Amino acid sequence: MAHITISKDVCLGSYLRLSDGAKALYFLLLILADREGFCDRTLPLRIGNHTEQELYELASGGYIIDLGNVIAIRHWYLHDPLARKMKHSTVFKDARNALTINDWIYELKERAQDEENKGTIRDL
Repeated sequence: MAHITISKDVCLGSYLRLSDGAKALYFLLLILADREGFCDRTLPLRIGNHTEQELYELASGGYIIDLGNVIAIRHWYLHDPLARKMKHSTVFKDARNALTINDWIYELKERAQDEENKGTIRDL
């Protein structure tokens, strides 16, 4: 059985200003995600009666990265520190290859490269 903890650092501040539906969707995504923090985009909308607006709210708030058919939970490794030590492979290989991890947070490779050029991302 999978085990995940919820990081208080992620679920405070701006998280509290999200709509109730977006908050519930975030927790549903945490439950549905694979061991690398990826979830089929349509699954939570089908089974959780959630909306595109709630997905947009989470994406614009920086909680998820919408990669088209796949959702990545940006703070997955903060919620699941055990995943840092264990290597699991996602079935969403293309989505994973579009991301990089900085300070245990997923970022789009393009955005990370732009910020690195500005000197805002430090090397691990």
